[in-house]
Amino acid sequence: MRILPVALRFATQTTPPEMAALAMRASTITHAHPRSQLACAYLCLVAQQIIAETSTNPACDTRTLATQCINTATQHFQTLIANHPNERPHFERLTSGDIANAKIGSIESDGYVMHTLEAAFWCLLNNDTCDETILSAVNLGGDTDTTACVAGGLAGLLHGSDAINSEWISALPRRDEIDRLIKNFTTAVLRT
Repeated sequence: MRILPVALRFATQTTPPEMAALAMRASTITHAHPRSQLACAYLCLVAQQIIAETSTNPACDTRTLATQCINTATQHFQTLIANHPNERPHFERLTSGDIANAKIGSIESDGYVMHTLEAAFWCLLNNDTCDETILSAVNLGGDTDTTACVAGGLAGLLHGSDAINSEWISALPRRDEIDRLIKNFTTAVLRT
């Protein structure tokens, strides 16, 4: 599920079907099961929509924008999942459009790819800030690093890098190395 760099790299250069194919291909490096590939594709489709929409609607309410982006990505995902009928039931909770209304007790965070994706979408749709989204993901317990990574990545895209808690950033170990990696990645993306 740590597939967000694929979306960042190709979001503005690909169509949704191309994005989904790239995400699925990248997923096979560590998680070749079709469900994992499809979950990675879904996540990248949502990220691609957030990137597109935040550049054109920067003043839009973030919950509304998150809902719109997930709904649009879901339309593209429905085309993709049609080619995988055995996997369709596993995604119904997400594709139904009702994940935001799920009770917190029904949201699992145990590292299973479907639970991670459901938890990330739920956190994004039920919080107003980047900090709240990440804390909500962590407070679910279980595999907090994965859930917070996925939810936090989407929240960072939705709210912008300035919305990330500065105290959290300053507490990062090896921050110089992280900043260098970000700069190199950004340079590579902008170069193409």
